[in-house]
Amino acid sequence: MTEPDNGKDKQVCFVDSNVWLYAFIETQDEGKSVVAKSVIQNGDIAVTVSTQIINEICINLSPANQTLRQ
Repeated sequence: MTEPDNGKDKQVCFVDSNVWLYAFIETQDEGKSVVAKSVIQNGDIAVTVSTQIINEICINLSPANQTLRQ
């Protein structure tokens, strides 16, 4: 699937919550964080998410959930 962008076609990429979480949370697996950030910041693709994904990210990043993980 492509989406026009000022005459340049970009591939649309659905990014799952796990990818966003690896990009946002510093983990022991630095390699996954680096890959996740590169996917999200890739200027050659049009990143898309759903409302459900945004909700999952918010729940996992909430202070209450961070306390449970420690």
